[in-house]
Amino acid sequence: MILGTIGILLTLLSAPLWAYRHVIYRQLTPRARTIVDNVSRHHEKSYRFALRVFGLVAGALCLILALISIIQYSKFGEIGVDKFREIAKPQLYSGSRFIDSNLKIFLYDQHPIFGLILVALLFSVGLTLVLSALRDISLIGRLNRRLSRLKTMTS
Repeated sequence: MILGTIGILLTLLSAPLWAYRHVIYRQLTPRARTIVDNVSRHHEKSYRFALRVFGLVAGALCLILALISIIQYSKFGEIGVDKFREIAKPQLYSGSRFIDSNLKIFLYDQHPIFGLILVALLFSVGLTLVLSALRDISLIGRLNRRLSRLKTMTS
């Protein structure tokens, strides 16, 4: 499933973004850090955003599963989806025997509903991590621009 792959890639992408965010945050003055913390407090909480994305993606994926089941039932007279791997034909392989065997056990050999929930969870966590880091980086950049303008106006 492509959303699972995107979720894993987003999670991997979030590590350098968060490292960069911490580097530029540490370069701020204590007063600027306080400003960033106060402004960040007024943003939507990351866990709420992740729950909304998870609900939206899980609902959409379950709706797609229901449509697949209805079409299959109308065509063959039975619903024959037993494993998630029957839905997720392009499976993710890392090349590591340990990772691939665990991925097969924990994702592809599950009931389709559980597989879809895991894919939605991977995607929502990855997306939340990346967007939270980008939001903070953008906020710090805007604050630095405003502070530099104030310094040039006062000097």
